[in-house]
Amino acid sequence: MQARDHLQFVLARHPDLMAGWIAVPLSAGRIEWDTLTAGIVAQEFTSAQLEPPSWTRRDPLKVAWDFPSVLLAADEVRAATPDWLASLNIFLPARDLVTA
Repeated sequence: MQARDHLQFVLARHPDLMAGWIAVPLSAGRIEWDTLTAGIVAQEFTSAQLEPPSWTRRDPLKVAWDFPSVLLAADEVRAATPDWLASLNIFLPARDLVTA
């Protein structure tokens, strides 16, 4: 989420630094994390009305990735997941994407 916050700052105030986000990042070593990263970056570019980098185009995960929650049941997690994230077969409540 910290990387997402940095990206929001760059897109809003320093678009000249955007090239660092267009480059393909190193893999986290798991397709789930790589897909989550791609989805978040694509969403931030889209929200800024910019074309997302090509590396952010991902197929949905073959097996759903559900983030467990101590406060929400599995069906509540899915219901609280943003559509753009659910389209990648990743289920994480929107409130867990918020930073202070």
